[in-house]
Amino acid sequence: MENHIYVKAINLKGTLHCGKEANYDKLAGDYFEEKESSEQNIIDKALIHEIKYSPDMLYSSVDGYAGTCWQAIVIDNDYIFYHFRNFEDLVHLYDQKGYKYVSALSSSK
Repeated sequence: MENHIYVKAINLKGTLHCGKEANYDKLAGDYFEEKESSEQNIIDKALIHEIKYSPDMLYSSVDGYAGTCWQAIVIDNDYIFYHFRNFEDLVHLYDQKGYKYVSALSSSK
């Protein structure tokens, strides 16, 4: 069963038109890591499997000021399909859950 979550936009005062293809596909392999583990030596991670440009009908019909234009598949106990307008919104959602964003490139150095 697919789990689709539509992420609320938080950047309401800046640039709302975030639908330009922004090479978010390069973020595949990055992940969200639990800030504080509830179990000793076990840190939960949610892996970004794929991000693709996928504007919905609302986004396409109102010049990008509503709706979503990106879809991220995140492996977090199951495959979760997040729909959002700006990656910052997805990072904020995971931050509220107690996770931090980690770039796979920076963590491998």
